[in-house]
Amino acid sequence: MGNTDEFRVVVACHNASGVPDFFAARVRATRAQYDDGEHYDAARGAALDAGHEGPCICFDERDGPGFLFRGMDWAGSPVVAAGEGVAVG
Repeated sequence: MGNTDEFRVVVACHNASGVPDFFAARVRATRAQYDDGEHYDAARGAALDAGHEGPCICFDERDGPGFLFRGMDWAGSPVVAAGEGVAVG
């Protein structure tokens, strides 16, 4: 499958109460999975599994605004694998 890297992804969505919210996930993906956007699918899936609701807009640390990434709790965020839709840590 190839070597994986970990990408930080923020999902703009709504929480279970319907209030706009941000959800943070760390996604493990190969370069090919990253290029295909599978890291976004994995982060979106993790947000929905955690009870958040769409619509969802995803940003990774390479394309999103810096303030989103500075304010997130990365140590407490789930780690998911691209292409599998399951938490790995």
